[in-house]
Amino acid sequence: MARLSVNLNKIALLRNSRRTGVPDVLRFARIAHDAGADGIEIYTGSYAAAFRAGNPDALLHTCATTAARAAELGLMVNIGHDLNLDNLPPLTAALPAVAEASIGHELTADALVMGFSEAVRAYKAALGGKTAA
Repeated sequence: MARLSVNLNKIALLRNSRRTGVPDVLRFARIAHDAGADGIEIYTGSYAAAFRAGNPDALLHTCATTAARAAELGLMVNIGHDLNLDNLPPLTAALPAVAEASIGHELTADALVMGFSEAVRAYKAALGGKTAA
């Protein structure tokens, strides 16, 4: 049977639009767990924007806290949105429980410069994985 990973990005989008902390992403991660989900995807777009602006620390901490709590519940932790070769290594270093990163746009843009195979290898290395020679 296929596993269900619930994308919490719209929950985060609502939370970030008002900057009030509501709705609570962790609460929805618990609800997903209790309803039988196998994992969650943490929306990383806000972290990526903060990284570009030079102040990612608070959002990196938020992502790390969410990932740690989800892992404590036994949920797989996936990440995705606006991830690139610069912001990915500090994120994955702070989120050791990450099972999967979904990257499309930035990988494709990098592939235009370095070639598709090399871009895949570079992203795999940025995730801390070994690359093919």
